[in-house]
Amino acid sequence: MSDERKFDSRKVAKYLDKEHHAVTQAIGRNKSRIESKGSLNKKTDYTSVKVIGGRPSIFYELNKEQLLVVLNSMAKFDLRDDLFDILIGGNTQVIEISEDQEISIEDIKGEKHIELRFIEYLRSNNVNVKSQVRCKVGVADVVTNNSIFEIKRRLNFGSVRDGVAQILSYRDFINKKAKLYIVGEEFKKYEELCSSYTKKFDITLIRYNFENDRFSKIGG
Repeated sequence: MSDERKFDSRKVAKYLDKEHHAVTQAIGRNKSRIESKGSLNKKTDYTSVKVIGGRPSIFYELNKEQLLVVLNSMAKFDLRDDLFDILIGGNTQVIEISEDQEISIEDIKGEKHIELRFIEYLRSNNVNVKSQVRCKVGVADVVTNNSIFEIKRRLNFGSVRDGVAQILSYRDFINKKAKLYIVGEEFKKYEELCSSYTKKFDITLIRYNFENDRFSKIGG
């Protein structure tokens, strides 16, 4: 929408203490996922041409959800805790995504933590695992020979609903016979609602308990 807040990829690079090309490379690696959050706006800055024969600079304008994808991708480097405060220009680290879902800097780190721990868990059980598997409609978080897993920080209805849409589309392009799972921290008050919703699509929920670092199926 025209009044939607946009974030300059050059500014993102600045506050990550990275060269701009590192951010544009992250955008390129995650292009499908970013475009699933809205049109990817590529811009040309001709004011950077200071000499004859110089080249204009290319940058991107990202919406909030696209920014989250880029930051999540780059969190493996040195994501700073105050980054959202600086970029968003407020005193809160929370970005509202929908009525019943919000994502914060802690959510990004938390989701990545769950993903890495889940991969370790599967590998400890001698399961062959691939992560961040690209397909024509996006990037699947975790894939095994017969299953696809979507990782969410919290299993509230908003995140589960989004996860269902993502993982169903991934299956069509990765493995049409794959079993589907959504993994994340369980919220008791959403358990019944989320379970009844995912059962319609034959998708299993897996809870992660941060305190005891364990995974278990919801609903047996």
